[in-house]
Amino acid sequence: MLAKVKAEGAPKWKNPYFYVADFPEPEPYNWNGDPRIDAMMRTGTIVSAKYKGRWGMYSQEDVRDFGMETK
Repeated sequence: MLAKVKAEGAPKWKNPYFYVADFPEPEPYNWNGDPRIDAMMRTGTIVSAKYKGRWGMYSQEDVRDFGMETK
């Protein structure tokens, strides 16, 4: 949320309480099926990990930030 507010500024039309309450929870990006995955895998930044009970291909940063299980 802080990154979005720094980049775009806080909306003037919305009550700050509701802006925080309604802000969507971040989710890691699953690279599985993305055509750019080959380039990412060559750099070693993509790993197989489980998020919400499903396995996928995620960046090492997302794995660390979301505390995902890896193989």
